[in-house]
Amino acid sequence: MALIEAMTRDDPTGPEFTDHYSEALHEVTEAKREDRPLPQAPELEARPGQLVDLMAALQESVDKARAAGRDG
Repeated sequence: MALIEAMTRDDPTGPEFTDHYSEALHEVTEAKREDRPLPQAPELEARPGQLVDLMAALQESVDKARAAGRDG
């Protein structure tokens, strides 16, 4: 209960509460209504991070489990 109360906000305003989908849909609708070119989609920013090969990670986990089963 304390966590919920600490995270509760009375006034949900700010950029984290902006409905970007509805705003973009409104822009497209207005452009079509006024026979204007459609707005361009914003460029997605690259998120740095490590790319993980899930199949390789799964195979490695299975191999370790099999090896542990033979040893124990």
